[in-house]
Amino acid sequence: MLSRFLTLLQLSTANPAADSQEIVRHVTLLILFVVAVVLLFWGKKLLHVILFLFGLTGGLAIAIGTNNFFFHLQGVSLAVYTVVLALTGAVILSFALTFSFFLAGNTLAFFAFNSCKSLLPVSCQETWCLIVFCLLCGILATALKEQAIALFSAFGGSLIILDVLFSLIFQQDSLLFLQGGFGILDTATALIALLLLVLLTVVGTMYQLGKIKVRS
Repeated sequence: MLSRFLTLLQLSTANPAADSQEIVRHVTLLILFVVAVVLLFWGKKLLHVILFLFGLTGGLAIAIGTNNFFFHLQGVSLAVYTVVLALTGAVILSFALTFSFFLAGNTLAFFAFNSCKSLLPVSCQETWCLIVFCLLCGILATALKEQAIALFSAFGGSLIILDVLFSLIFQQDSLLFLQGGFGILDTATALIALLLLVLLTVVGTMYQLGKIKVRS
């Protein structure tokens, strides 16, 4: 992917009319890939950073949602309100570790359920199944802590890697796989993607827990 991006960059330099949107797309995919690799192999070591980002994202989402439904702020007022709530969420999750593990487990369970929903029996695709699954993962994360954050960060990194791969292979926008899950793929491709997801998650988790060591 890096060589492809560099080739595109050289072409755009030689040809000023090169598609700038394609360059932005490849830069985005490159950034997502780097983030995914970091999560996959070093997520446990970056626990507080991950929780900070979770809180920041959650606070931002709450700010946008409450403003759209209740306050309808604009301009500077909206910016201040959004920044305050985002930073508040980030700080809370950085220090309230028990709650942070529970919420992180819920969040990643939501992404996992959404991605794998199309592979489940119809009876297991109901909303109540999602709620139960999120609660169970939240409780599991709270109980296991370090093991859970290694598993969840490896899973999150694996999902993003799959998203980058499919974006490159099928020439699609980034984050499309994270939004649509396996439902956007045909059966054979979905099976390959599932096996790759499981393999990457297992390898990343074992590496973070010290079960796999790389000799220097």
